[in-house]
Amino acid sequence: MSLFDPGLPQVNPGEELLSLQNQFPNLDPGYITLNSACGTESMRKVVDDWWGRFQPYADTNFVEEFRSKSKFIQRCWELYLGATFLHRGFKLGERPAASPDFAVLNNASQTVWIEATSATKGMGSDRVPETELGKVYDAPTRQILLRLSGSLKTKHESFLQYAQDGIVKNSDPFVVAINRSESERVPADPEMPLILKVLFGIGDPAIRLSLGRDPSVTPAILDSFWTERPYVSKTSGTAIGMRFFEEQDYDGISAVIYCINDIFNSPYIPSELGENICIVHNHLAKNPLPLGFFPFGDEYRVNGEYLEKVRAGSRYRVMSADLLEHVHGVSS
Repeated sequence: MSLFDPGLPQVNPGEELLSLQNQFPNLDPGYITLNSACGTESMRKVVDDWWGRFQPYADTNFVEEFRSKSKFIQRCWELYLGATFLHRGFKLGERPAASPDFAVLNNASQTVWIEATSATKGMGSDRVPETELGKVYDAPTRQILLRLSGSLKTKHESFLQYAQDGIVKNSDPFVVAINRSESERVPADPEMPLILKVLFGIGDPAIRLSLGRDPSVTPAILDSFWTERPYVSKTSGTAIGMRFFEEQDYDGISAVIYCINDIFNSPYIPSELGENICIVHNHLAKNPLPLGFFPFGDEYRVNGEYLEKVRAGSRYRVMSADLLEHVHGVSS
């Protein structure tokens, strides 16, 4: 069974496509574009190939929700993850109805459970603002951090329920996979993946300068680091914690998979699937995800006082607000 509806006509991008989208308000505009826009034929073929592999492991209502306005991005994310795991040689196990989205088999006695979620724009005064092509905006970093934090809290609650129900065993790693393409179409991770700021309370980049009395002498950079941001405030003034992987309460989450891309902007060549993903390990996890378990994308871990990218060598060091008060020439 195809994910796509052959009954919908093929139309040209632009006014014809917009008209078709308006005719079917319950279908997601992205789904209609993929299903019906001329020029997307090759991508439809790829997506249906993914579906052919993933279908045995998908929920029974997957096709219906893949087409719906409220679930399209979530289901696309699950499909992309499933295709990535299967193309990369991982084995998926059977799951009970009320269980995490993926049961990745590690060995005969252990399952790595993965719960997928898509961070939405949210509602109310802290909603991620709409953007318009051709206009310049400040990156809505604060709002996105709040949305990512909300997704993590919700999935941690799901983990507690899975553990209570005996689905996730005491020895099983549990991973939360977050896609944030719905929260902001324009990438807003120019300095580091924003998920790192949520998990470790990281703020802004900073430098320490050597300042002299002679104005003709260029100040020397003595050090560079990242400031600490343990919480982000909502417009109501409520402080939301940003140190999930520094708190023992979240030791049930072994790692987080994070992706900023929607299905239209993700790699689809089999050997490149997953390369747009980053995996962040929880150094306090009671059931750690083995380092290198997923051999694709960027991988981060805590190593001493540094947060480092495992395969590429980048390192981030965070300096606390207490220490910053004693460093001349640096402000947060």
